Amino acid sequence: MPPKLNIPGQLLPLFPDHDNFIQVLLIIRFIFTFAARFSKPERLDVLKEYVIPFRGLAIGEHLSHFDIGEPFFSCFERSEIRKGSLRLELLLERQERLLILDFRLAGTVRVMCDRCLEEMDWPLEINRRMFIKFGEAYREESEEIIIIPEQQFQVDISQWVYEFIILALPIRKVHPDLETGEPGCSAEAVNLLNRYRKNRLPDTRWDSLRDIQNDKP
Repeated sequence: MPPKLNIPGQLLPLFPDHDNFIQVLLIIRFIFTFAARFSKPERLDVLKEYVIPFRGLAIGEHLSHFDIGEPFFSCFERSEIRKGSLRLELLLERQERLLILDFRLAGTVRVMCDRCLEEMDWPLEINRRMFIKFGEAYREESEEIIIIPEQQFQVDISQWVYEFIILALPIRKVHPDLETGEPGCSAEAVNLLNRYRKNRLPDTRWDSLRDIQNDKP
């Protein structure tokens, strides 16, 4: 786990501008993520498990299970997900000229709270379906329909699985509020944010524009 962000209260006046303060926090967050990624060895061989051969499969349904965790996410550079514990159930139905893949994902992923910058586990439940047809060359007809060459005998689902997980995350991720209505972030982080708000100087950049609008008849 990366070290917690701890900015002493006496340093808060150094960031009177809210935008600059947020930029500093984002830079620190990027450094932690970047360093964590490069400290891990490449484990691209992990993705071999997600290459599904279908040429010899009988007509009908075939069920597979995958455990998705840190080794999987470490294969994707610049991923905002550090760790996770997900169970993937893949139901592949083979027809004469069509493959139907049903993905069911359930579990949690480790992400960073956008409010306090501490890590937290985010629950996910995902159900997606993909259709694979056969043709002369690879082509994407839509987000759910893929055309692959006739001679292809296997399909790699790792990128699809990763994208399903990323797209299921909300844009803003924060600790859920407590039953009392208070923020779910740690007390230390909440106190730090409250001290910053009290020491923040007002933004006067738009005062001139407001004066112009007020002077209009």
